[in-house]
Amino acid sequence: MSAQLKKSLVVQGSILAIAGLITKVIGFIYRIPMANILGNVGNGLYSVAFGIYNIALTLSSYSMPLAVSKLMSARLAKGQYKNAYRLFRCALIFAIITGSIACCVLFFGAEFLAAAYKKQGLEYPLRVLAPTVFVVALLGTCRGFFQGHRNMVPTAVSQVIEQIVNAVVSVVAASAFAKIAMTRVGGAEGNIPAAAAAAGGTLGTFAGAFTALLMFVVISLRRQKARKIELSGDDLADEDYALITRAILLTVFPVILSQTIYQIGYTLDDYIFPNLMMAKGFTEDDATCMQGVFNTQYNQMVNLPVAIATAMASATLPSIVASFAKGEMDHLKEKISSVLKLNMLIAIPAAAGLTALAEPVMGVLFPRLGEYMSMAVMLLRTGSIAVVFYALSTLTTSIL
Repeated sequence: MSAQLKKSLVVQGSILAIAGLITKVIGFIYRIPMANILGNVGNGLYSVAFGIYNIALTLSSYSMPLAVSKLMSARLAKGQYKNAYRLFRCALIFAIITGSIACCVLFFGAEFLAAAYKKQGLEYPLRVLAPTVFVVALLGTCRGFFQGHRNMVPTAVSQVIEQIVNAVVSVVAASAFAKIAMTRVGGAEGNIPAAAAAAGGTLGTFAGAFTALLMFVVISLRRQKARKIELSGDDLADEDYALITRAILLTVFPVILSQTIYQIGYTLDDYIFPNLMMAKGFTEDDATCMQGVFNTQYNQMVNLPVAIATAMASATLPSIVASFAKGEMDHLKEKISSVLKLNMLIAIPAAAGLTALAEPVMGVLFPRLGEYMSMAVMLLRTGSIAVVFYALSTLTTSIL
């Protein structure tokens, strides 16, 4: 592997790492005002809706950036430009089909899911998230296309733009939808305003993804000349569409399987918890509020240091790949050791700080917790050690 290629890998990996860090920080910042706008019930509905949405996303399109980038880069490296574009077209069709199915299931099955999860009003955020699955399926395929060309800049820029739009629209729409619902129901509290606010919050996810997709459409239209140049120099035989489809399926299914097993644990918790708590005599709103505290306030605080540690450390992963490819095992072990130390230098102090400062942190960031404040503080004090294990698990998985 040439020094120039190694440098390119490190630069491209660093671009993605920086973009990931920026998006995580933006995500943390905007979720604070939105959590206070949604209230305890709204946070519960929002988090459960996103758990179901993540399952639909995993099954339909989560693996598309990885699959498209891997398969396209292999063909581009051999000068098979026509086959690379044929693969991209197949991937788009695959994304359209799976995204449409997931969209229909979420939209038309929203009321059934709301009843199954014992969440009155859950159907509103689910129906807003339904078209988001379709848009993200196309967006992931486009990102994979440019990553296959070893160009991470469009992906990085689109992630930042997506998160900015998401943040602005989520906060504004959550507040506006809650006010409209409160006006229509005569100012009554309950699940209708909370569900409307949660639906407004999820609208930001759709707006961000759609904006990023439009950006890729514009970029693709502007690179038509480069596409023609690539195709004009390729006189190799066309690859059969059946073989391309088989390659896509063989690439996406292992990722889908592993991520579905990972994600389904969260949504099973969301399903079991309210049914169990209501059997113990708690009301539906009590169970929803407790889920909101765990999924929003607690997870939000735990996930921030994990995201920062992982994003900073992931910048070194291309260099690790380069050492592995060259068989430089001593350098490989040294780099892995260094990146693990960097990761822990962030994760361990963060866990200790969250444990010691749980009460003031929750009090300042989430003043609307009310009677659930003590629960949130207790969760953060006892559960902040998870920061260390999550950070370690995420990084070692990436290295493997």
